[in-house]
Amino acid sequence: MRASPDRVRIPVFRRAASNRFWLALGIVLLGFNLRTASSSVPPVLTDMGLPAAVAGVQAASPAICFGLLAFASPWVRRRWGVERGLLWALSTLVGGLILRSLLPPIGYLPGSLIAGIGVAVMNVLLPILVRARFAQSPGPITAAYLGSLTLGGGAAAALTVPIRHLVGDSVPLALLAWLAPALVALALWLPHAVASPDAGARVARPVPLMWSRPLAWQVTLFFGLQSLVYFGTLSWLPTYYRSRGLSAEEAGLLLALMNTIGIVGNVVTPLLATRIRDQRAALIAVTLFMVAGLAGVVWGAVGLAPAWVVLLGLGGSGAFALGLLLIVLRSADPEAAVALSTMTQGVGYLLSGCGPLLVDAVHALTGDWAVGLVALLLMLAPQFAFGWGAARNRVVGTAG
Repeated sequence: MRASPDRVRIPVFRRAASNRFWLALGIVLLGFNLRTASSSVPPVLTDMGLPAAVAGVQAASPAICFGLLAFASPWVRRRWGVERGLLWALSTLVGGLILRSLLPPIGYLPGSLIAGIGVAVMNVLLPILVRARFAQSPGPITAAYLGSLTLGGGAAAALTVPIRHLVGDSVPLALLAWLAPALVALALWLPHAVASPDAGARVARPVPLMWSRPLAWQVTLFFGLQSLVYFGTLSWLPTYYRSRGLSAEEAGLLLALMNTIGIVGNVVTPLLATRIRDQRAALIAVTLFMVAGLAGVVWGAVGLAPAWVVLLGLGGSGAFALGLLLIVLRSADPEAAVALSTMTQGVGYLLSGCGPLLVDAVHALTGDWAVGLVALLLMLAPQFAFGWGAARNRVVGTAG
């Protein structure tokens, strides 16, 4: 008698799920898809046929989703566990990418919002999975998936315009191309979701909130303001440089350079910041890079744009990595880390959604993209102030 399909497949799934190499590869592929949906839009944003106000919302939609849905991630984690929750989130991303390109231009915004829902849940669940599955050596896998995240964002920024030219100058088809890596990740992740034991993520009691903890707010606002500057820059940097005479391809490549050079900041910052008593020296370094990069973009020569973008990419990626690191270092216990991560990514990404809207609003008032970027430059002052408090050697717990 022939074996049933379930009896054939499930042992295979179990073997794949127990293999640390395939698990690590799955995490890296998940990381690659965390920024492709958002980074593929800015190079073609002005060609999507959206009204100016809708274009601003389109640019801000990823960060808004990241913030709102971060608060739903603990529910997803309790309902399905980490690995099945990640499967649900990745499937949601796939659905959003399809919808975004299926009905242009009407589908652009709702598709992006649905894709953002999936990415938001992945943002919160991935660090929990890394801690549960790689507790003895979380550093290398964290660096690997952050590096993959950066590569995915850089690839989407660099290749969306060339892909558009290859597919008959079609913006919807160029955006749909980023469905391919999501489907690869989905296929590889399915065995882990079906057969792996839960990654120790289901909890019996609700995750405590930290709204009354000053240190929690310092970590949250630092993360939120650095994300505000990043998403504001990500969304409008190509448009700004196109207004200064560069082609769409050249502007997209600059954005790709900013994302790709971020691999250095994502990997180096956590390695160095954990070697010192507190993280204030790391904060000073990443802030100086961000100030120099943004000032160069606004007032520097266009011919030196790659240099300014490299500085900005190093500082921005370093600040992002530092923000994630502070969640871990400032948590007194694992339960506090879950609570602080939810608060930081929820409030922080909601705040970051103001970045694209701020630049768009200032441009609408002044007619000058540079003034909007100056507004982002000014945001580095409160970012540094909150970061200074968050970088001191203290912890916050769940009991007081």
